[in-house]
Amino acid sequence: MDMRSMSLVFHLVCLLLGSAVYASQSHPDSYRTGSFHDVRVPMESGNGATLLMGGGADVDEAFVRVRSHFGTRVDVVVLRSNGGSGYNDYLYQLMAANSVTTLIIDTVDKANSDITRRALEGAEFVFIAGGDQSRYIESWRGTQVQRLLKDLIERGGVVGGTSAGISIVTGIAYDPGRRSAAVSDEVVRDYCHPSLRFSDGLATVRVTEKIIGDSHFFERDRMGRLLTFIARNFSKQPFGVGVSEATALFVESDGQSEVFGRYEVYVLDASEGRRQQVSCRREVVFDQVKRVKLTAGQRFHFGTGKTDGSSLILGVDGRKSDFYLPTNPY
Repeated sequence: MDMRSMSLVFHLVCLLLGSAVYASQSHPDSYRTGSFHDVRVPMESGNGATLLMGGGADVDEAFVRVRSHFGTRVDVVVLRSNGGSGYNDYLYQLMAANSVTTLIIDTVDKANSDITRRALEGAEFVFIAGGDQSRYIESWRGTQVQRLLKDLIERGGVVGGTSAGISIVTGIAYDPGRRSAAVSDEVVRDYCHPSLRFSDGLATVRVTEKIIGDSHFFERDRMGRLLTFIARNFSKQPFGVGVSEATALFVESDGQSEVFGRYEVYVLDASEGRRQQVSCRREVVFDQVKRVKLTAGQRFHFGTGKTDGSSLILGVDGRKSDFYLPTNPY
């Protein structure tokens, strides 16, 4: 048996066992649970949706909501840059999926591999696990991963992410590169803090193109950094969306969104915001930002602003030791 035939046999054996398809520099590790025959689910063009999950415990109800978007069994792909197949059995059972495939993609070559292409072409729902968003962006930007995620959204599929994955599926991605992540009480004291770097997200529906997303929001006191993110990208008039742990926001193509999970989602509307001091090596002074606090079952419409959440006008003044305006912005 020649080497090419041996490679094919190895590939088929791995598929049958449901284990890693390849472990090489050019192919991602791949783990599949469920059927090896993709279902073909009719999807409505322009009806794509986005799931923003805040990290920590996953939100069962949010994944069930994704399934209801299709109303039938679907093929799910989980993307990550390290780890294993931990999502496979969980999502296969919870979503009554046809299949769940996890791909470990940490290089451009793996992002462009045939294994990656086939998996994403057959998916209706792609979920990006937590990790390092800068590593994702570095490995996936300009590859077929980015192209196929956009194609899925346009065909009416759903793309979601948790923790760092939020940055991939919102229009303005916080992308610190090799630097330490931004911390509220540091960045509010320097408008050009070195941790403040941004790039374009990789897969968005029209409504999420103007969103800056942030995760672990309440737990890590990220209100100050999200306000600074908005101030830095003010010309784009973005919405800030802060999602707390064990919580998720499902955003539909028409702009309607709904919260699932245990805690809160915060939507920041800076359309009336005032950037009173925004210059390098100076403290950030930014106020008159509308904050909407949402809990499970509550909604926010990104087109009309209609909501059943609770509103508050807030800001930040980095010249003060207690820099939030008011003191408790949550």
